[in-house]
Amino acid sequence: RVQLVARVSGGHPVVAASRVFRRATGGEDARELAPVGPGRSGHRVRRPVPSSSDPFDLVVFTHDLGYGGGQLWLSELLAQAGAGRAFPCTVVSPTDGPLRGDFEAAGMTVRITQPYPVDSLASYEGRVDEISLLVASGGHTVALVNTLLMALGADVTRRLGIPTVWAIHESMSATAYWSHALGSRTIPSGIRRRFEETLRDTSALVFEAEATRLLYASLAGPGRSVVIPYGIDTAAVQAFADSTPRDRVRGRLGISSDRKVALVMGTTDPRKAQTRLAQAFARVAADHPGWDLVFVGDTGTPYADALKSFVSESGLETRVRTVPVIPDIYPWYRAADLLLSASDIESLPRSVLEAMCFGIPVAATSIFGLPELISDGETGFLFEPGDLDALTGVLHRVFSTPPERMATIGAAARRLILGAYDSAGYATDIISLLDRMRRDPGMLPSEHLSDRLRPVASP
Repeated sequence: RVQLVARVSGGHPVVAASRVFRRATGGEDARELAPVGPGRSGHRVRRPVPSSSDPFDLVVFTHDLGYGGGQLWLSELLAQAGAGRAFPCTVVSPTDGPLRGDFEAAGMTVRITQPYPVDSLASYEGRVDEISLLVASGGHTVALVNTLLMALGADVTRRLGIPTVWAIHESMSATAYWSHALGSRTIPSGIRRRFEETLRDTSALVFEAEATRLLYASLAGPGRSVVIPYGIDTAAVQAFADSTPRDRVRGRLGISSDRKVALVMGTTDPRKAQTRLAQAFARVAADHPGWDLVFVGDTGTPYADALKSFVSESGLETRVRTVPVIPDIYPWYRAADLLLSASDIESLPRSVLEAMCFGIPVAATSIFGLPELISDGETGFLFEPGDLDALTGVLHRVFSTPPERMATIGAAARRLILGAYDSAGYATDIISLLDRMRRDPGMLPSEHLSDRLRPVASP
């Protein structure tokens, strides 16, 4: 649409003429069909392909700078790797948040952009141009892309020929991803094609669990997908637990010494099924009067409001508590007796690893990476997802388990996390993988082995 706008002195703008032009055949359609491979930019930005002699300079794309699981995965990785101090690092995100201050304090540069367009291929390609100019001017030699939502960032770096690790946390197929992330919006076929090309051509796709990797096995390039287990700062957890008496923490949080606490940690979201947890607790509460339920992560969304409404209508206000999203979550782990995770979609929840490191027994759905982590009855409890009866049953089972047995399970869980899930491990693996790809661009990630980086056969 082309408009001629006139502004009369002292008046408002007036559209004097307007005409709509339709693109000729071969315009948008031809652009949709044109493949774009590594180093073969489909837009106007040009830059030299990084050389193996160039210094390690990292650009990171992430979808949000809040306190979600994927964001904390990234924050932990960058902190462990010394980003901003040990090497230059720029973080690019369309959404600001509290982690921005942490990154900048560590010496990283943070760029806040706008949400990435998905309704028009022309708008998408225009944003690729803009972000490519930003990245090309920064002289970055390696890239880390965090979550599927940052597909555009991975598209930018693969067109610029920058070795890239794309960390995919979402345990859903590519088809389901579009519906979950973007709702009912119609995605042009050209953007879907760019997404598939990017999955195929990105240097390395990294997953937290083998079950999640298998969802993308047919879309990834041969030898490009690997599993690098998640991790947390186990030393920080131990230091907090050793220096913080449990009774004192419970007193500060208003928890009586005679109460047992089942903790639900994570931002309130339908896929994490907090309302189902509340329903199951309502079924068993009368049979287990010594237990209370605490939700930490209230986001103020309609779903979070629905959770609180159900609690109120069920008459459980004295035994169920909701707490907003907070930066300091360790006190709640220290005060809890059990962690509950009822997610329908989750690769490997950070909250599960943290609770296990605190020695807290975990009852979780048997989805994706969780059965790879938890042995039912030994290092935790597992139950079927999406099943209210199964959830009710596991609550009866766990609430009835003798304290001595719960302590044994918690101790076994803690030993497992301390032995194999420290964040220094995955940070080292990913940074070393990026550095190896910088020095040897033809290397496949499946060839880069370490004690914790497992090669996975190509589909």
